[in-house]
Amino acid sequence: MTTTELEALTDWHRPLPDTDFFTAGTVAEATQLARTPGAQFIAGGTALVRFGRWGGQVPPALVYIGRLGELRHIAAEDGRVRLGGLVVHSQLASSPVIRERVPLLSQAATEVAGPAVRNLATLGGNVVINWDLVPPLLALDAQVHVHDGSAEKTLPLAALYDESGQPRLGSAELITAVTVTGDLPSTSYQKVARRHAVSRAVMGVAVALDLDGGACRQVRIGLGGAGLLSRRLTAAEDELRGQVLTDALVAQAGEIAEAAAADAFEVMDASPWYTREMARVMTERAINGASGRPVL
Repeated sequence: MTTTELEALTDWHRPLPDTDFFTAGTVAEATQLARTPGAQFIAGGTALVRFGRWGGQVPPALVYIGRLGELRHIAAEDGRVRLGGLVVHSQLASSPVIRERVPLLSQAATEVAGPAVRNLATLGGNVVINWDLVPPLLALDAQVHVHDGSAEKTLPLAALYDESGQPRLGSAELITAVTVTGDLPSTSYQKVARRHAVSRAVMGVAVALDLDGGACRQVRIGLGGAGLLSRRLTAAEDELRGQVLTDALVAQAGEIAEAAAADAFEVMDASPWYTREMARVMTERAINGASGRPVL
């Protein structure tokens, strides 16, 4: 499955083109229907409308998976939390299991778009288009479960994407679940967006860490945004691990984040310079927030 390239906006009010529409009753049926030439899965449809209205190519066939109730589960199991691919953002924001076990994800889901979108947009869809939830999922050591109709495979979220940020998924491969861990108890998510309830994050940084006194025993940092592909900030993690957090050390992590964003690209919401600057600022804020230090 691939996302679509956007062209210049010509007419926001133009109708979307006609497309074949299939409804699947099981995962096996969904993956079989997805073998139709050019077909893509659809659940909430929020990304499809956005891409289509802004000039993206609407696929010639859509396979609706919204009736697969077994993909809407949230459960704690074996030290991790398993989230079905069709769990919507409002569930992520309100679930007692998520609030207790992985509050970072609950916080991040609350800050995506507005209520109407959060009631439709799915976790699996957000992962496929490499959107705002990916940085916090990376900080939570997310594992992705993918089914092709006959077998399921599991891979780290970071390994799902190629160098261009596209998911390494075949046309008939469906994300059925994502598992995350709350093993690092101190977390923070910092986001900046042009219009907080509508726009994609210009920059979102998520930090999960474990403090031993004032020292950082373990840490994971995920960042990404409209002009920067999501990634783990492993170089900054290495600098922080085992160290007592100080202003200078946090500033150094921010500088590493800015350097790591050197490949930021021009988007409507932000210039490359602004994306790099926000990578630095939001990383510093997220580390300070997770460690209980003042967030400036």
